[in-house]
Amino acid sequence: MRFDALFWPGIAQPMIVFVSPVRHPATSNSYARVETLLKHTAASIANSTSDDWRYIPVLCQAPQDRLTHPNIDYHVVDFPPPDTNKGSGVPIEAVRRDKGTKTLTGIMKARDAGADYVMLADADDFIHRDLAAYCNDHKGENGWYVDKGLMYPDGGAIIADLDDFNNHCGTSIILSMRLLEPFLDPTLTPTSPEEEIFAKSDQEFLQFILGSHRPVVDYFEKRGTPLKPFPFRASVWLTDSGESHSGIRFNRRPRIVSREEIETFGLPLEMGAGRRLKAAATELPAYLAKHLIRTRLLGRG
Repeated sequence: MRFDALFWPGIAQPMIVFVSPVRHPATSNSYARVETLLKHTAASIANSTSDDWRYIPVLCQAPQDRLTHPNIDYHVVDFPPPDTNKGSGVPIEAVRRDKGTKTLTGIMKARDAGADYVMLADADDFIHRDLAAYCNDHKGENGWYVDKGLMYPDGGAIIADLDDFNNHCGTSIILSMRLLEPFLDPTLTPTSPEEEIFAKSDQEFLQFILGSHRPVVDYFEKRGTPLKPFPFRASVWLTDSGESHSGIRFNRRPRIVSREEIETFGLPLEMGAGRRLKAAATELPAYLAKHLIRTRLLGRG
């Protein structure tokens, strides 16, 4: 019997585990808002067409408002605040350490649950419902990166295609557990203190692979274990929430979100005729004007 079967009875054996580091309450502008965003992400993952998944958000305070699901394990850790600032004011070095140590803790939990793959997912984004099934059907690969995804402003009814996705959003990396195992110190456990995890970990891997996302593809390419681009738009990057580390706002060519996209990614949006009309009359022109200013007048891509 696999280890996970002892703790997750009556559920399909895991193939992929999604791990999300959740920002500390002390650095949040509103932790209630953080909980809502996490709940939306959890609902998106639970929308999967496969049962072979688990979700492990790693957080410093158990959420009061959360999605309850037998495949979700809210892993609470006693880590200190990474900084005294809030929101996008937290220095990038502190973000990388906090995100890296929490993610590594989640990976250890995923290993103990018998994961074949781990997807690094931000706690406010959305996942394609067929992603887990695709990974389940391609066991043996090193992993994948999502190079084509979507950008979606929080609460909006517009969306945009986003190519070069993995250079913008962290919800873009899927790694085989065999690639991760060499970086897991055998003396560490999912309940180890933050300072011990930081001290015993490979610093490049912890801070720039788990704590960031842009170097990941080149990093594993150079190690001789290249990742493959995912074959479809598999992730949605949420912007304009007020709780992201980057603070980046929606800035691509907009279009009205389709019913299929809402269902495919589990977006928290009711799209009736009235909402669609409002989007066409107000949101779409406003965001299109911003996009044209950005690209035509300011010359930004």
